Amino acid sequence: MRELTRNFSGWNESFPYKEVRELTRNLSGWNESFPYKEVRELTRNLSGWNESFPYKEARELTRNLSGWNESFPYKEARELTRNFSGWNESFPYKEVRELTR
Repeated sequence: MRELTRNFSGWNESFPYKEVRELTRNLSGWNESFPYKEVRELTRNLSGWNESFPYKEARELTRNLSGWNESFPYKEARELTRNFSGWNESFPYKEVRELTR
């Protein structure tokens, strides 16, 4: 996961920041308003991120998108997504590890 998060700052201008922001605005309520189409669209673009992108880890991370249930760590997700605009030393690595287990 550290390997995955190290690369967040290296995603180039083709990274869909707008879509990520749209997607993460909804983290507080995984329900019928959850933008499944946008999630699929977002994850389809993983292959377009450059060759240093950790595809295996990304697939592991995104495999769980179809089962957002009551065990989903909402608090950690909110913490995680607050930092999308600046992947820096304040990035919550511990929460990411919890989230992606």
